[in-house]
Amino acid sequence: MGQAAALPGQDALPDLPSATASVPVPSSTVAPTATAPATTTPSSSPTPAATPGSAAPTRARASAASARTCPAPRTLAQLPGAGRRIALTFDDGPSPISTRPILEILDREGVKATFFQIGENAKEYPQITREVARRGHVVANHSWSHRDFSTSSPAHLRQEVDATTTLLQSLTGERICFVRAPYGNRSTGSDAFLEGRGLTQIMWQGDTRDWSGPGTSAIVRDALAAPPRRGASVILLLHDAKQFTPKGQEAGRQTVAALPTVIREYKKLGYTFVQVDGTLFPD
Repeated sequence: MGQAAALPGQDALPDLPSATASVPVPSSTVAPTATAPATTTPSSSPTPAATPGSAAPTRARASAASARTCPAPRTLAQLPGAGRRIALTFDDGPSPISTRPILEILDREGVKATFFQIGENAKEYPQITREVARRGHVVANHSWSHRDFSTSSPAHLRQEVDATTTLLQSLTGERICFVRAPYGNRSTGSDAFLEGRGLTQIMWQGDTRDWSGPGTSAIVRDALAAPPRRGASVILLLHDAKQFTPKGQEAGRQTVAALPTVIREYKKLGYTFVQVDGTLFPD
């Protein structure tokens, strides 16, 4: 099928690897579900081959990827179940500036997190994506170029989502089960597309706005105010974006500086840290 023209106000398709094969989705791993009602939330097609320079997974890692069971696709705005639990999620990486310091902090604190990565960044820094997975964190899809899903054509969605899934699976050897729409923006069409890909969408309840560089104390304050009610579980949004401007680098430093305090304060409140993975879902 020919490439669709960009919609008004959209750029042309990003420069991605050429499509050669479908994303492998073992039929036994994803249970069918009814299409969810369309919601726009504010603030099987060919997919590209693995990017040049990215190492193919070993036979064992590829086997592990195909064996992982993904939950039935849905949209998750809060952690399922009860109890004081928190999921730390980092968007827009990997970054050569902030991702590794974040990994060091998580290791010291004994916490596992979920990293929603941008495909073009993972292509540029594949060794960091591999390290995130090697340290036991979940790697998830955050599009190829941070294009707004709610205004994307089907052709753009295929490129943004499938190229990223293919690359991340090749780098980590793990099946990619989760996705977060850039800006949290969704549409009827993007919801249906992601469900058809067997991907569960992960939203959030607490937004630290750390990307804007509000200051370390502001990040800590907003992080601790994230639970919708006292003692409730929370999905917390943070960033490890690749930014090279002075403002962007300062924002990254603030996130790194705030993270130990955020983790320790939630521990004092009796929270358990969890990853966004298949263990959260009873089915």
